[in-house]
Amino acid sequence: MFTKLHLRLAVIYGLIMIFAITSLDIILIYSYHKSQYDKYESSHFSIGAFMADLVAENMTNITVFSSLADMYGQSAEGRILILDNNSLVLADSRKSYENDKITNRQIRNALAGKKTAGYYRIKGKKLLMVAVPVSYGKKTMGAVLISAYVDKIDGDIAVFRNKVIGISLLIVIAVCLLSYITGKGISTPVEKLTRASEHMANGNLNTRVEVRRNDEIGRLAHSFNVMSHELQKIDTNRRRFVSDVTHELKTPLASIKTLIESLIDSKNDEATYKEYLTDVNTEIDRLSGLVTSLLTLTRLEEVQLKKETICVKTEVDYVMRFLTPLAEEKKITIENQCGKSFNIGADKERFREILINLLDNAIKYGRDGGCVKVYCYISDGKTFVKVSDNGFGIPESAIPYIFDNFYRVDESRTRKKGGSGIGLYIVKRIVMLHGWDISVESKVGQGTEFVLHI
Repeated sequence: MFTKLHLRLAVIYGLIMIFAITSLDIILIYSYHKSQYDKYESSHFSIGAFMADLVAENMTNITVFSSLADMYGQSAEGRILILDNNSLVLADSRKSYENDKITNRQIRNALAGKKTAGYYRIKGKKLLMVAVPVSYGKKTMGAVLISAYVDKIDGDIAVFRNKVIGISLLIVIAVCLLSYITGKGISTPVEKLTRASEHMANGNLNTRVEVRRNDEIGRLAHSFNVMSHELQKIDTNRRRFVSDVTHELKTPLASIKTLIESLIDSKNDEATYKEYLTDVNTEIDRLSGLVTSLLTLTRLEEVQLKKETICVKTEVDYVMRFLTPLAEEKKITIENQCGKSFNIGADKERFREILINLLDNAIKYGRDGGCVKVYCYISDGKTFVKVSDNGFGIPESAIPYIFDNFYRVDESRTRKKGGSGIGLYIVKRIVMLHGWDISVESKVGQGTEFVLHI
């Protein structure tokens, strides 16, 4: 029935307030009703007790009873009867029952020595009867009966009840309006978030919500916008990744196809065939390296690190065995200057991938006859592993981007060297998985330093 959140909130708060105020009204009206009746009874008991004392003092002169009944009947706003111990009416402020015998429960209780009050309905009107015993010593000589209609009391109670109900209705209406307004204030940003989520589900990842609040909903909207931004960035990276991968795979395949077509369509000597086949083999190696890098990158998204204590010097020596032939081709020396006791906690296989990529880069883009060094040291309680070379260096403008996927400082030179632009991105991902950091310093023509902050 109520599909809107603000309507449901208004109804729920309204029902809660109606229940609470109704309960409070019942208690207030009942308490006021009881206090008014108790006060009315108490005042008439006081008059009755005073009359009983006067009657007891004048038991030897009953002729004054009639004047007493007339005098105090007006203050009692009702009728006063003075009876003897045989229920005979000795005096009546209204002269109707004098010398008649009358009785009821209140008179009988009073003649038994107990004061009591009771209510009767006569001709549709409610009547209060109060009876007080007249005692002389320890003997009950008669009773004083006071009767008065309670119309005025009921009228006061009705006025009070109507005021309480009227005020309560105003409060309920005000609360319902405030609940509606408050609910609207809560539901409006929620509706915005819902619509934004639906837009995102339809592929609009750049959706944002404008909710300026400092409460939980405001924080939720901020988190939504952050999530939207991150998803958009992920989607942009994914599209760029697919485009880059397509381009990277297409380039060596196109080269291979061109070389093979040249072999098929022409008659060449054996030396030419060997040259062409060598080029094909180079492109296949490049393609294989790219696929390997892509597989490594994919595995990193799901990898669970298996940390253990490893010796950095041992791992550098292990990697050097694979890269030394490549370094010897350019007459580059690799120096492992890490101490034998320098240990760190890391995933061994992932740490080797870091070293392979950093050393491979240093060799590929190093000067012939140059040097690559690996240092390990501790400074201010922090552990560092540094890989430096004296190669061509990286332009300052390119440094902020070198860890981006498929980024190359020099496209033509990088492809000539066989680089795919993925290696340093893999390094950065592994470093982040370990909770480490990596920095780079480089000067064109002087060399580059990569520093792992462990």
